[in-house]
Amino acid sequence: MNQSYLTLPYQYIADSPTTKSYAKWQIFEEYLQNPRRAARLGVNEKLLFVKPHLKIPTDMAPHKQEADWPLNIDTRLPAFHFQNLSTSTTIEIRGEEKVLLIEKPLSDTYSAHLNIYLEGKASATLLLLSPEDSEGLSTLSLNIQTRKEAEAKISIIVIDSPKSATALFKATRLEPNSTLKETHILVPGRTLHLESETFLDQENATYISSYAVATPQNRSASIQTNAYIKAPRTAAEIRLAGISHNGELAHKGTIRIHRGSQEARGKLSSRLIPLTPNSKVYAAPTLEIESDDAAEAQHSASQSPLDPAKLFYLQSRALTELEAKRLLLMAELDKVLPEDAKREPTVQKYLELLLGSLEINIHK
Repeated sequence: MNQSYLTLPYQYIADSPTTKSYAKWQIFEEYLQNPRRAARLGVNEKLLFVKPHLKIPTDMAPHKQEADWPLNIDTRLPAFHFQNLSTSTTIEIRGEEKVLLIEKPLSDTYSAHLNIYLEGKASATLLLLSPEDSEGLSTLSLNIQTRKEAEAKISIIVIDSPKSATALFKATRLEPNSTLKETHILVPGRTLHLESETFLDQENATYISSYAVATPQNRSASIQTNAYIKAPRTAAEIRLAGISHNGELAHKGTIRIHRGSQEARGKLSSRLIPLTPNSKVYAAPTLEIESDDAAEAQHSASQSPLDPAKLFYLQSRALTELEAKRLLLMAELDKVLPEDAKREPTVQKYLELLLGSLEINIHK
């Protein structure tokens, strides 16, 4: 971009509860005002439950080529990201499973871009695991595309250290008769900001995206999920379950069903659980239906603590308070996950880790 990212806004509209951003931009501003490329990267090896097939990056030199990105770059954080890319990689996965390890900066900033093409019964797991002493900012853009008639899965795992920050930008496009199931397990550091834009403009495409998020004490996450249905017999379902303990968590999402999308289906749900009175949670799911003959359109939002009656019942069956809370929280997380993801040992282990990030506070 020719225009400096510092001249751009973080977002264009912020004048009402439904349009404002709940991201902690001031944390990102600390890095953006004084950008320094990371000299060292690392990963928390103790969190590796599966061996990676590919480690990114292989090169810390400044990136010179343009990244393949289908969206306008007109706000500050994405502009910073694409102006400061360290590496850009294209990965094609054809009917196999790949595990990608993306290292995180110990200090300063590191930016990476991935083009991911999925064909047949392809599966990818992306791991972003901060070293325990990391204080840097990592930004990652993902350009994900399924090939025709693919049955693909992607798991994105982000486990940050308490002093790190992460920004994740995701653009997804599905070809005809393809299916993509996404699973996200997110534990932010100081802050995490995620923007997801999905385009279903080819018929008979199905997109299912699930988010499990935890914000421990003094940590924040802002999740934006938008899906645009523009073709007949397409379906998009986005589900999020989030838990906060004295942290901040916001989920804003939109499903738009455009004219001409006959028999299209759109579902968007957000379940946020504040574990303490000081936990701040916010949900704003939105449906925009322009088609006259959509088959289904639903949205829901719930912002409430765990049910005291259920906790009492479980404790009356000899469970401790901590065991009862963990059981109920895991049940809430399981509700948003696809059935096949629930059976994957790697997903289950990272869900346990997500709850473990709250466990020090969960009984207080």
